[in-house]
Amino acid sequence: WLVLALLSNELAVMVPVMLVFYLVFNKRRAEWRYLLPGWVMAGLLLLIRFVVMPISLGSEYVLAFNPITWWGNLRWYIFRAVGLSEGWRAYLVTPKIFISVVALAVFWLVWILKAIKNPPRLKTMTLGLGWFLIAVVPVLLLSHHQSPIYQLIGLPGFILAMLSLVNLSRSRFWL
Repeated sequence: WLVLALLSNELAVMVPVMLVFYLVFNKRRAEWRYLLPGWVMAGLLLLIRFVVMPISLGSEYVLAFNPITWWGNLRWYIFRAVGLSEGWRAYLVTPKIFISVVALAVFWLVWILKAIKNPPRLKTMTLGLGWFLIAVVPVLLLSHHQSPIYQLIGLPGFILAMLSLVNLSRSRFWL
């Protein structure tokens, strides 16, 4: 599956990193050896892509070693993950948008406070948010790459973090 993922999206090189994060997080360090083929495949892809047969990356793939750029990109991806689209701040003067953003902010605040009070949920939320952050690391370094397509690998972690608040055993919604 990793080969197919690497052939379809080069951001899949972060999957072995996320799996190591998962194993460390769940104290299953003995299983790292199973990830060796994934690390080899991801390393080969990076070697071929950037060393053996590098392609012209143009001005769109300029690395920015600037924390302000990293924070701006991370903030953009977080806004997209929580449901805010580009330019949402310009529409805050509209009452419907303002009320929606306030409601969304209250929801996220309650969500975080609820997870902090429950250690198992906090663990799941931390795992999901860590997954999300690790997955978007490659594009945080790029100065002109703010696109929802780059969240494909990170969004399952964000969804896992959101599901940490849902008690699936009591919810009829999931039936």
